[in-house]
Amino acid sequence: PKAMRNGSAIAFFIAGLISLPLLSRIGFSFAPLMLLCLLCGIFYTGGKKPLGYLGLGELLVFTFYGPVATCLTVRTQLLFIPSEAWIASLAPGFLSCALLAINNIRDGDEDRKANKLTLVARFGKTFGRWEYASFLFISALVPLLLVLYGQPSSLLLIWALLPFAKEPLEIVFYHPENLNRALALTARLLALYTLLFYAALSV
Repeated sequence: PKAMRNGSAIAFFIAGLISLPLLSRIGFSFAPLMLLCLLCGIFYTGGKKPLGYLGLGELLVFTFYGPVATCLTVRTQLLFIPSEAWIASLAPGFLSCALLAINNIRDGDEDRKANKLTLVARFGKTFGRWEYASFLFISALVPLLLVLYGQPSSLLLIWALLPFAKEPLEIVFYHPENLNRALALTARLLALYTLLFYAALSV
């Protein structure tokens, strides 16, 4: 525990330092948001009442891996946040939540015993399975929404990844003994989605 605490403190300190030149570019009015990011990172699993143990995991993961990460990255480059960035942020946000959902399904029984009240621990594994499927479905809709919003139709190339969702979905619904593989496959899906998204906008 002591090594974990010290390592985490160093990581958060370095992250804070890295944020300073970025804040100088986008404006120090974003400093409270930077501080909130650090605090949520610390108290997600730290403190007497970790946020991740209260059923807030999906909300926090979506927020910070989706809109916050995406829109602030765009803000850093363009110095403003176009509407399309908010739409695009749904994909990394929900795909990251899909990873969390698998993790929570796998650990649901142990979490309940440890009073870690994730949404799956609260509402059951069937809820978690449909939650996972919903996250993938919404992420698949993002390219279409962006095209309808005037972005390049090449974004629809991301739909070539739909077959990659078949196996993890089958595992989540029918083969829970292989959830670790589903976790790896979903992480691969997130990585490929990101690469294709970038490639589609670079054509």
